[in-house]
Amino acid sequence: MRTSRLLALVSLLVLAACSQQKTEEQPSQSSSEAAPAQPHPADQGALSCDYPVAHDATAEQLLAKYGDDAVVGLVETPDAGTTNGVILWRGYPRQRIEITFWDKEQTHIRAVRLGQEATAWKGPSGVHYGTSLEDLASANGAFTLDRYNWDDGGYLADLGDGQLGKLSGGCSLSVRLAPRADKRNDAPYGDDGFDWNDDRLAGLGLHVSRMEIDWPKS
Repeated sequence: MRTSRLLALVSLLVLAACSQQKTEEQPSQSSSEAAPAQPHPADQGALSCDYPVAHDATAEQLLAKYGDDAVVGLVETPDAGTTNGVILWRGYPRQRIEITFWDKEQTHIRAVRLGQEATAWKGPSGVHYGTSLEDLASANGAFTLDRYNWDDGGYLADLGDGQLGKLSGGCSLSVRLAPRADKRNDAPYGDDGFDWNDDRLAGLGLHVSRMEIDWPKS
């Protein structure tokens, strides 16, 4: 009799342990399945005068349109300063967009800039982070580069009247080109800038490292 009772007690303990283990495993599986998928706005189109941000959009409208994917925060301005702007997809570096405004009321867009690691995006003519100096010239036509800026890590391209300098819709593309990491100390200086095909730039591995859509002050 005692043996039977002992076996029954052991069986109950084993069943209880198994039941508890299953219960503890369930939350982790459910949490994994419920994890939000990373958005891919860049799959819907290239960076342009009206995508993903229309020129006439205000900060208030962007926050309403993008909901949790939009926040107000400190961002860089085109002249390497900082200001309050709107950040889209802040939690996703490959998608991140930073928007600055000409006015304090944030009603007139100044620039729509890709985040530093926003490699998911392409711009007009397929230009993207990593596009070479030569391919940029092929897409735009001849252009010049400003002198090397250590703070921004490259040359600012003046695309002028080229295909990318004045885009359909009234905006312009602005890009910065950085040398390969092992060639950074070899980057030449020049107060008057350089033509894109200047021999002094050869072998640096210059490539697009920052990109934005700019709007004139109205």
